[in-house]
Amino acid sequence: MSGRDRPRIFLFHLLVRKWLGVRHATMEGEELIRRILVAEVELLWNGGVGTYIKSSLEKNADVGDRANDNVRVNAVQLKAKVIGEGGNLGLTQPARIEYAMLGARSILMRLITPQVLTPRTMKST
Repeated sequence: MSGRDRPRIFLFHLLVRKWLGVRHATMEGEELIRRILVAEVELLWNGGVGTYIKSSLEKNADVGDRANDNVRVNAVQLKAKVIGEGGNLGLTQPARIEYAMLGARSILMRLITPQVLTPRTMKST
């Protein structure tokens, strides 16, 4: 059972609860993900697969990632100064624009991993 599916996740440290803006010591997994996404941080790094941030003008159905509909937030809710995307489509393109219009920075990293290497991308030595 993953953290998202567990009924409650324990937030043991008082500073973590303060940072997330909660007083209770447990939280549902999806709520924890949403709170982390909108937490006040210097850098929010999305290194996984999934679209977690959309524009306030988009609907969840527009995004095309139903698995994350329950945790997705709008770009205007973000408090991160910079978002790094090492995964695939952490933000929709309209969300990147909306986020940038707020004066924040989004960095899209396209990393070559063994899963995407093909004979065309490999150099012979």
